[in-house]
Amino acid sequence: MRLVAAQSRFTTEASAEIAKINWWLLVYGTGVVVSLGIFFRKFQNLSRLFRFRAISAEKNLRIIEVPNSNIACTFYRTIFLGDQLTETEKLQILSHELVHVKQKHSLDLLFFEILKIIFWFNPLVYIYQNRMAAVHEFIADASVVKSTPKRSYYEQLLNSAFNTTNISFINQFINQSLIKKRIVMLQKSRSKTTAKLKYLVMIPLVMAMLTYVACSDENSSMNYQEEDSLSQYSYTMNKQEEMSNEKREIHKKYEDFLINNPDYVSWATIEGNQITYSVHSRNEEVPEGYIKLEVSDKYDMYINLPGSTKNANGEEKSETIKYEKGDDIPFAVIEEVPVFPGCEGLETNEERKNCMSQKIQEHVQKEFNTSLGKQLGLTGRNRVIAIFKINSQGQVIDVRSRAPHPALEEEAKRVINSLP
Repeated sequence: MRLVAAQSRFTTEASAEIAKINWWLLVYGTGVVVSLGIFFRKFQNLSRLFRFRAISAEKNLRIIEVPNSNIACTFYRTIFLGDQLTETEKLQILSHELVHVKQKHSLDLLFFEILKIIFWFNPLVYIYQNRMAAVHEFIADASVVKSTPKRSYYEQLLNSAFNTTNISFINQFINQSLIKKRIVMLQKSRSKTTAKLKYLVMIPLVMAMLTYVACSDENSSMNYQEEDSLSQYSYTMNKQEEMSNEKREIHKKYEDFLINNPDYVSWATIEGNQITYSVHSRNEEVPEGYIKLEVSDKYDMYINLPGSTKNANGEEKSETIKYEKGDDIPFAVIEEVPVFPGCEGLETNEERKNCMSQKIQEHVQKEFNTSLGKQLGLTGRNRVIAIFKINSQGQVIDVRSRAPHPALEEEAKRVINSLP
């Protein structure tokens, strides 16, 4: 049994080690090693050409003759010519290859060879290298035909057969896949100045289009990021739910953000037995059915109170909701306001609402233990929110509270329950 257990543990550990292998990195590393091998194979083929006799050697140029060959290519400052080429062919090829030497075209191709090792998986690197090689040939051809008749140059391209070594970082005089393109390019005339000006006119238009698209994408991205960042302050609670420590922390962040960012407001959305609190830009249009609720002198809140007779701007709405017997009616829309002791002589409903709010505020300030925060070790401003109902007999019922600490919630319930 011990031996089996030990083998099982070893197998598990070995499997865990295998699982830790980064397969993507392994594949990439294999590709780099293979690409390096291909590069060094090409370099070996090129180094063999340097072993042959140099027929000309100057400070900035060296010409090497390759025996039993009609090769014609260039690498950096060295031109390789096969000894089977005629003197006429050598003269035209030299004038062509000298352009590659002077403009250091081999360095461009070497740069792409390095990119092919690092980004071996990217097909664009191979395509760009082929395009660059073609451009090099076009440039050299254009230089040669300035001093050589085009017809004879065409004939040489079509009639010569060269066995050039397949090395991608040398400039080959004859590349059979490019012959047709080179002849077509030689037949083209230079663009007139007026034709070039047409392209210049297009530049501002293209720049304006790119700027417009970039700005549109940026605005969309900013709006998305803003919505995503504001979502961290949102939370949902059941009406009868006591606030957990997790939601208490979210609520603190929610209120701190609103207090410190006056360009944002709070939306309280009531759906069935749930209330969702969320943060929105002040410029965002408040949905129909929400009214402004005075819960704080530091930030604004909008809530979709059922049966509200006012919209978000405080204007009276034409439609109202009829309540059945026994329904809970929000304080903002109730027709018969509970009369707080001391508010009996007031005539209008609005006056009794204001009087009741004022009396409750005075009662809370008088009864609430304001030193409780210090005793609990709390610092700064700690907001306490209480919700309660008044039944048909004038009794306070269903008291609920939210605060940064459970002790503050209990104190709030005690004070509200002591209302006359």
